Amino acid sequence: MVEFCLNANYDQDMNNQNKGNQEYEIPGGVVLPEGVELPKIRPERWKDVFKNANSFKEAWYHPDPFQRAMWRAGIRKELLKMKMQRVMQKMLRSNMPAGRRCVKCKWVFEIKRKGVFRARLVACGYSQIPGVDFQEVYAPVVSDVTVRVLLVIMLVLQLSHLIIDVETAFLHGVLGPGEEIYMECPEGIPHTEDEVMLLTKTIYGLVQSGRAYYKKAKEVFTSKEVGFKQSEADPCLFVKTKPNGRSLYLAMYVDDCCSLDTRKILKK
Repeated sequence: MVEFCLNANYDQDMNNQNKGNQEYEIPGGVVLPEGVELPKIRPERWKDVFKNANSFKEAWYHPDPFQRAMWRAGIRKELLKMKMQRVMQKMLRSNMPAGRRCVKCKWVFEIKRKGVFRARLVACGYSQIPGVDFQEVYAPVVSDVTVRVLLVIMLVLQLSHLIIDVETAFLHGVLGPGEEIYMECPEGIPHTEDEVMLLTKTIYGLVQSGRAYYKKAKEVFTSKEVGFKQSEADPCLFVKTKPNGRSLYLAMYVDDCCSLDTRKILKK
């Protein structure tokens, strides 16, 4: 097992910028270890030049110092996000209810279009048992009819649009009543053979993650502080009417959102 733990000052280090005579800023504000040189190609081309890691060990022990540093930073960032959201906690396997089994998990690595080295810990949803690990499956997807209507509204009222990608969106979803999910401890977290993870929130890969995130997003959008109202025609469309009579539209497509309003409002 790979010994690994989060640096206590890692969240502060992520805000630091690399110093020196570099020609560009490293995506994600990653701080490279001393002696690791930046590649001469720009981040926009990293996706075409570098290959995605196929396993945790390949990423953590990558032979190229630069890629190894970037993958490790991505792994630390993912685990830090989970720690901040209190997604899971350790427990003893012997304390699990009789007849229950653990859901498997794995790491997925991908170099994004802007040069971000993304490391994602995902659950293997195929190992979940219907009626035991989950009750309902639903992912919020705005209908194509709603999209066409919004496009017409945007053209007629000369509105601007903004695509919103919520980072680690599914980590905000809360498991429903009776949904206790036990997961094998992932690589990168020190553990014994008798230790497993009890999930307190959803993670990517669980079949109910889309439904749980939708419920949480709906709760936030329709709160008094935010002030949106859910459309009766499409449950994935939310509308907010402002004092001047204009409306702000927000459409959900799983973990992505598209909003329509004037350019000044969207910038805010």
